[in-house]
Amino acid sequence: MCRQPVRLGSGTMIAALILALLAPAAAAQDTAEDAPVADCLVAAPDPEARRACIGAVSEPCLATDQTTYRIASCFEAELVVWDRLLNARYTDLLDTVAGLAPPGDTSGSAVSPQDDLRTAQRAWIAFRDADCRQEVNLWSDGSIARMIGPECLMRHTALRTLDLTAKAEALAGR
Repeated sequence: MCRQPVRLGSGTMIAALILALLAPAAAAQDTAEDAPVADCLVAAPDPEARRACIGAVSEPCLATDQTTYRIASCFEAELVVWDRLLNARYTDLLDTVAGLAPPGDTSGSAVSPQDDLRTAQRAWIAFRDADCRQEVNLWSDGSIARMIGPECLMRHTALRTLDLTAKAEALAGR
């Protein structure tokens, strides 16, 4: 049976859910650079609007200096923020799916939702790394390659974080 995501109707309910999802990440917050992304995610009215939060750290940073090193470091700083959020989302989602039974399984022999999530995450990491390596290789003969890698990793990590957040919200609304 295919499950449809539940649409939450109340803006207050959505904000409360986002705050609850971000709470573990806030506890792990190591730098002031986390705040722009976390604040943006809380303020975003829906999953699609959260995509605009990508760049919340790097864009203001990029406005201060345009050297190759500085541009790369801006993307790396935001990557650290999204990576912390991703790890928190992944851990939360693992905990959430821990109590779910495999679809249609009554024997206990099917793959658990946790194992499926672990497999998917490992495959996503391999894809992200290969895709970003390929992007860097396209530009390996120029100084832009130094900026492409961190930007690509940051973008992929942010998008995966948003994907896992949407999955957690859908499960919370079941």
